[in-house]
Order: sequence, then C-alpha cells, then structure tokens
Amino acid sequence: MKLLYIFIISFSFAKGLNSYTLQDSLPVNMPLSKKILWGEKGIVRKLNLAPQSRSEELQLRSKMLQLHQKLGLLNLGLMGYQMYLGSEMYEKNNIPLQIFRLSGIYSNIYNVLERIRSGNASLIRKENQFFSRIHVEDIANLLFLSLNKLKKGEIFNISDDKPASSEEVMKYGAKILNLPEPKEIKLEDIQSEMLKAFYRDSKKVSNKKVKEFFNYDFKFPTYVEGLNYINKIIY
Repeated sequence: MKLLYIFIISFSFAKGLNSYTLQDSLPVNMPLSKKILWGEKGIVRKLNLAPQSRSEELQLRSKMLQLHQKLGLLNLGLMGYQMYLGSEMYEKNNIPLQIFRLSGIYSNIYNVLERIRSGNASLIRKENQFFSRIHVEDIANLLFLSLNKLKKGEIFNISDDKPASSEEVMKYGAKILNLPEPKEIKLEDIQSEMLKAFYRDSKKVSNKKVKEFFNYDFKFPTYVEGLNYINKIIY
C-alpha cells in the first residue's frame, strides 16, 4: 500500500522520460517539481513513505520511471484511438470541429531554465535545424477564444513567432541565469533513439492563420519573452 501511494503521488508530478540522472537524485540538485515529492521536506518524507536508504530510494524511483514510460506509451495509444473515434464522429454526425496542432510546449515549470539549473541540460549543435515552440498560456488563451469563434473543419498551428534551434535557446537560457552553458554532446552520442530521431528533424511552423482568424497577439511571441518571464517570476 505504501508503494502504491508513492506511485500515485509521483505520477502527478512526473517529468520527461529522459530527464532522470544520478545527479538529479541528490536533494541539493533537485528541480522544484521533484523537491515537492523527494526533497528533504517533500511530501514523501513528511508522510514517512520514503525507503530508509538512498540506494533503495534510487531503485524505487527507477521502477517508477519505468512505470511512467509504460503509462506514457499507453496514453499515446489511447490518444490515437481517441483521434480515430473523433474522426468517425465528425464524418458520420457532421460535428463542428476545429483542429489545433501544437508546437513544442513549455511552461513556467517545465522549460530549459529548469533543466539548466538542475544540471540535466545538454547542448546539441546541428546546423540549419529549427523548431517552433509555444508557451502553455498562449495555448490556453487561443483555445478559450475558439469556444466562441468556430470555423468548421479548419486546422490551425499554435506556435510562436520565432522558430529557433535548441542550441540558441539553451545558450540564451544559460545567459539569463548567469550560469555556464551546458556541456555539448554530439548527435551520434545521444543514447535515446526517440531523442535522436527528434534532432534529425527540422520544422518552421507558420502561425499567421491562427493570429489573423482569432485576432490574437501572443503573450510570449518568442522564446525570449517566455524565458525572461519565467526567470523573473520563479528564479
């Protein structure tokens, strides 16, 4: 029962699948999202649910990470099935539908600043590689506007104004935190096949249509405004 409680609590605060490191396991280096659970004054310790030794705790957290990965794959499958059901309902019942395609999402909690501060960031240099990003607040604002403005069958890209390389964003994050740039690793040295496939791709997404249709000005038009805001209110 004690193990079940830890799994349930931890799942609510789960991070990305590839963010776990030994350094991250030490209380002094934990990001805020993990300190809430595993810090010296975290929920798990206050409720006396943590194992007695550090090695047992790391084993438990490793098992929890594996569980999170399996749940993530299950969730991905359910999302695909939900998409299939939605398309069937749309075609058969003539349901008014708008589709929003999201770029790389970041928030005040999950972002490059947190990864840099916790020591989990790496600098991956690849020429002519760009990705679009979007802050979760701009997503929420646009979806709220869409409740009162509908154009059936339309597809909108929700993305900020400035596609940028991972290297550019990471360097800017280190600059505003006044911290050294993360250690550079080569693309071929990335162990995760999923992450390696991500860096093989490059996309610049236009947001012109969504801005014009909803007459919307982004709160965070580029990663610069987004990271400056996060740095100001959190760090």
